[in-house]
Amino acid sequence: MHKIVIYQKFDMKIQLGLVFLCLYLITGCATKKYGNVSYLGPENQDKEQPTLNVFTPRNSKFTNNQVLLFVHGGNWNSGDKKLYGFFGRNFAKKGITTVIVGYTLSPAANYNDMANQVAKAVEWTKLNIGKYKGNPNEIFLTGHSAGGHLVALVATNPKYLKDKSIIKGVILNDAAGLDMKHYLEDYPPIQLCQLYNYLDSESRKMARSISHLFLR
Repeated sequence: MHKIVIYQKFDMKIQLGLVFLCLYLITGCATKKYGNVSYLGPENQDKEQPTLNVFTPRNSKFTNNQVLLFVHGGNWNSGDKKLYGFFGRNFAKKGITTVIVGYTLSPAANYNDMANQVAKAVEWTKLNIGKYKGNPNEIFLTGHSAGGHLVALVATNPKYLKDKSIIKGVILNDAAGLDMKHYLEDYPPIQLCQLYNYLDSESRKMARSISHLFLR
């Protein structure tokens, strides 16, 4: 009796595993991934640089698709675009060309460097997404946590992206740092120094410029 129960449980695990495998294969077959695409330009080829992944639908009926550009979170010092393949595949199979952006993390970069890289990714998308079944006139930005902060910064501060008409919409998911000025006032870096290595001393003085609520 015990052996039968064990075999039944084992058989159930195999069946569930096969179901998930089939779902993964179906989703994967419905989309195509272009991995580690450079977006910063030839002037940065001599150094290690971040890249992006593009996910497109394979179905020939999907052309000139709307485009969703996603920036991951991770407290500005962690996270990786490769963790979000599920995100890219999910939207691509629904007919949305999806761009997952990688960017340089702290301590190798501060928020200003990161925002500049995200802006470059947006500009690259505008110029190149037509090669990936995307419509360059239908680009939407989204980001999670620290990625939401960077996306909002790029979308609102002309310092990073002068032509705002590139962006047709912004979707923030649990965006961190929309009011960095008051957050830093309430929780000074001296108290939580490990959390603020993405801010150099000059950036802390300019906390208003990091906060979207103070941008005009």
